[in-house]
Amino acid sequence: MSNFPLIPSLYRLKNKTIKELLDIERKTIDHFKQRSGSYITKPFQNDADWEWLFFMQHYRMPTRLLDWTENPFVALYFSLFSEHHCGHLVEREKEDAAVWVLNPGDWNKSFIADRGYKSDVLSIDDPVVDGYKPKKDILANFPLAINGISNNHRIISQRGVFTVFGRGNKSFEEFADSGQKRKLLKKIILPGKWKKELAHALISIGYTDGVIFPDIEGLVIELKRKYGFLED
Repeated sequence: MSNFPLIPSLYRLKNKTIKELLDIERKTIDHFKQRSGSYITKPFQNDADWEWLFFMQHYRMPTRLLDWTENPFVALYFSLFSEHHCGHLVEREKEDAAVWVLNPGDWNKSFIADRGYKSDVLSIDDPVVDGYKPKKDILANFPLAINGISNNHRIISQRGVFTVFGRGNKSFEEFADSGQKRKLLKKIILPGKWKKELAHALISIGYTDGVIFPDIEGLVIELKRKYGFLED
């Protein structure tokens, strides 16, 4: 929906302090590791805690990560369809939808004081990102744009990139609502009356559920749509 704020899922838990929320993240990572081992077909090779965080995010576990994509058609898919309602149009035509556009490199530069920094999306190996590392003391307040680790097919197919939040639990829009940062984040409104037509056009050019979710779940949603089980 167009009025849905850009807040990571972990920070949507109400009546909790930042300290409590970060403690919940640490515990969920540990419990997820303990219970999900039989589903991991290949051991993680890179920084394990970051890998677990990205992996959990793509299976809808609440984290400090906010999903973005480098592909505008993927962004359009997620603005029109609801993951949580198995491929149905988001709220049908009752509500407008929105696509958010971010200049990630300049966004990072606006928060990083190092004059030698060339505006870019950061990797998890960058020292600046150490202050956001899961299961460590989170020191920074502002969100940064980072590249994820491609440890599952969904991240690869969706051209997934991320913003990671620090201790600040304001919405992304609130962080942007100051000075030059307003120019780095744009909101494109999609009127509700256009959603059905846009959705059909998107599918017709090949951005089907099975392409967005390259697994059994995506295949099932795509076949349900094809044979009329999903009413758009």
